[in-house]
Amino acid sequence: MIYKESAEQIAFFKWARNPLVLKRYPALELIYCNHNTQSLTKPQAARWKALGGIKGCPDVFLPYPIFGVFGRATRYMGLYLEFKNPDLKPKTNKGMGGVSKEQAVVFDKLRANGYKVSVVYSCNEAIRVVEEYLG
Repeated sequence: MIYKESAEQIAFFKWARNPLVLKRYPALELIYCNHNTQSLTKPQAARWKALGGIKGCPDVFLPYPIFGVFGRATRYMGLYLEFKNPDLKPKTNKGMGGVSKEQAVVFDKLRANGYKVSVVYSCNEAIRVVEEYLG
């Protein structure tokens, strides 16, 4: 069974890997997902942790900095996307929308270090965030 969250992320990567999209946004050649998106057995999780994995990291990373006016100041060091089940989307900004406390701590640290972090609930929402990020 493919969960709704996974289906949205798969659809997003189909878009991001499309040659026409890559021609418009060459930076997308570097976008990737991490192992946090997979369920692991206890031995796999122990190996992942030993390899340097940490809980709470967002699903997708685009290691492409965005510079400010005249290239003098960096607006963002890179973009992280966290895909969540569309059914968990909060009705108000006060809801966590499926983001765990562990994730919220990591997201705050990433933002404090100059990264843009967005929680998205659909492929279309992720595309909009990426297009706005890349300009």
